[in-house]
Amino acid sequence: MTLFIYNENQQVVDNCFLPSPTARPDNPLSLKLTYKFYRIRKTVRTGLAYLYLLIFYPSIVRIQYQFRKDGGFAGPFQWLRLEDLVRLVKKFRPTSILECGSGTSTALFAILCPGRLTVLEHIEE
Repeated sequence: MTLFIYNENQQVVDNCFLPSPTARPDNPLSLKLTYKFYRIRKTVRTGLAYLYLLIFYPSIVRIQYQFRKDGGFAGPFQWLRLEDLVRLVKKFRPTSILECGSGTSTALFAILCPGRLTVLEHIEE
């Protein structure tokens, strides 16, 4: 799943690795430590996102584990993306949602926005 979130300057904002302003490209140790810091930070955020979903949306956690068992997307950062979706839906309160491809996010949208979800799926199952 790809989320494109824009700030007020029409720049794409994402949870990708961003080098610290204090990281110096000419110093490999500085870049390595910066990378480790962001990696640890993302791991902690992932754990907090999982706890948030487990407390407020336990059915989504069960659905995600079912998808993982059936061979669906199993990356640990999926919890971050699902939490991001919850926050986006709560903030912007969309009147309708069009999703291409079904998965855990489809179940999440169905719970958060009943009756306002349209899903396009290329697999007939």
